[in-house]
Amino acid sequence: MMTLPGSRISYYETSDVVEMRKNIFDYTNQIAAALGDYPVNSSNELVDRMQIYSFALVFLGLVFGIVIILFVIISVLLIYSLLMITTETKTFDIGIMRLIGLSSSGFVAMIMTQAVMFVIPSIICAYVCSYPTLYLIFLKLFKNDLSQGEISIVPGAVATVEAVGVGLLIPLFSSIIPI
Repeated sequence: MMTLPGSRISYYETSDVVEMRKNIFDYTNQIAAALGDYPVNSSNELVDRMQIYSFALVFLGLVFGIVIILFVIISVLLIYSLLMITTETKTFDIGIMRLIGLSSSGFVAMIMTQAVMFVIPSIICAYVCSYPTLYLIFLKLFKNDLSQGEISIVPGAVATVEAVGVGLLIPLFSSIIPI
């Protein structure tokens, strides 16, 4: 009987069961090699049981990927329609600004700034709403106390950068279409 060193969660975090199995069995093989010629039989029932659920994880990953792509397409179309409505209602104002010397690059910068201003409040709102949502999800999924520090409800740096990146790229794409 042996346990994995340090935080065992790091061994089980990946959704790729093959990589998880490799990491765990690399460690157990090191222990078996350190024991020398003694007959050692190593097995990991948790990894074997997780193999059963690996197809479900792949399927859920694909479904979430499709849902995210649909949400991106819908948000691009919504921001595009908002920009078109604003541009059409301000046609006279834009014509006057062009008449007094607004350059094409200035007009493009104005449209892109307006598109980014549509998204900034939603990024802030989504980040604030993620804390209680993640807390409720973790509370429902995991039975341990969140104060132990093993699982955090704070979105990681990668998740934050991806969310802000997608949140800023969508309006830029939708502002390029009307131009």
